[in-house]
Amino acid sequence: MSSGAMTPSRDEVLGAAADGRATLDEAGLLLGLSPAEVQRAVEVLARLQAARRRRRLRAAGALTLVLTVGALGRAWAQSSCPQTLPFPLLTFCVDTPARADQVNANFGALAQALTSKLGPLDGGAWAFAGTSLNVTGAATVGSALSAASVTAASVTASGTATVGGNATVGGSLSVTGPLQSGCPTAFPVGGGNVNMVDLGATCIMREHNADTARNVKSWTATNEYCVQKGLRLCHPAEVSAAVRLGLIRTYLWSEGDYWAWVDQTASDSNAAGFGGCHVNLNTNQPGFQPGDINCAIDAYATNGSIAGLCCL
Repeated sequence: MSSGAMTPSRDEVLGAAADGRATLDEAGLLLGLSPAEVQRAVEVLARLQAARRRRRLRAAGALTLVLTVGALGRAWAQSSCPQTLPFPLLTFCVDTPARADQVNANFGALAQALTSKLGPLDGGAWAFAGTSLNVTGAATVGSALSAASVTAASVTASGTATVGGNATVGGSLSVTGPLQSGCPTAFPVGGGNVNMVDLGATCIMREHNADTARNVKSWTATNEYCVQKGLRLCHPAEVSAAVRLGLIRTYLWSEGDYWAWVDQTASDSNAAGFGGCHVNLNTNQPGFQPGDINCAIDAYATNGSIAGLCCL
């Protein structure tokens, strides 16, 4: 080695021995060490260098974290957004992180709202528990629909649809099963209790009341009474069917002669004006069958055998 050459440092010699650029003997001659001592020195140097690298990595990671947190803070401030989802749901801003507890809170609030309206989410039938159902399109009901009121463009019910209030359908109403609305328990106009029987398409009073008792109201007065109460005189077929099916009160002949005014009239040759038609309510009256019709009583006269019934 010439006198002008730079003497390598200890770490440089050990590094040359570590990466094979110098043998252990050559390194030992330069450092005044035995080959075994050179080997141990190389191992110690390697551990020191590894520790230095770890310290540098930790320092760089800390700096990166500081820069990242600062960037996230700036991004959050720059991308703040208005609350567009209904309370208590949280609106997430674009390009901002979402925490698991926030996402779970959103799903929890949604599940609670659905459960309160429809029932458990983990199976079983859902029931509409609200006071009304508003559908802007079509409502298809596969089983049962029970609500105070239903408003929809069209309603399709393959099961049973029961509406306690009003049903407003702007489109079509298709029902493959029974559509039951029920009969009122109070007169539609003016109130007051009324006992009505469901005939399917119509409702009929089960029996006459004090206002429409026999010999109280004529055909014309009974008709007026029914209209004032929001009802109407029944068709002969309705009373006849109700009598024969046993859905309204009937009477034995021994209880007296019982008939009910109906909306049909005919010419009356026995009195002035026209005849008010009435249907037999007796089960065994001589000469008549239950549900037979007669129009021989003047429509303006009261009669001791004829009472009034109203239908809806």
